[in-house]
Amino acid sequence: LGFDVVISKLILHEIDGGSTLISMEFNMVAKEKMPYNTLLLSVNQINAALAQVMENGALAMALAGTVRTEKAWPAKLRNILVEELLFEMDDEDSDEIITEEKDAKGGNGI
Repeated sequence: LGFDVVISKLILHEIDGGSTLISMEFNMVAKEKMPYNTLLLSVNQINAALAQVMENGALAMALAGTVRTEKAWPAKLRNILVEELLFEMDDEDSDEIITEEKDAKGGNGI
């Protein structure tokens, strides 16, 4: 869509249960000048796509793959990030399976 993305802040917070909350801020910079209406359309498309990839796990997989190859970060940080990204996906998959089992068995999972 014509943007460069720059990560401006990455914060890791250890939370209960041994998980790590990953907070990230990023900036999107248009590669070329664009009309305001085009910018708004692009922002809406990006928001929709971001919501979809967050929901289906594609974002976590892509981030984990990128983090593995990022040599500017220490190996320990890369390993923590990859583990947390993939753990979160597994946790969401488990929740989804439990919900599906509950639905299939009349709502209580038994």
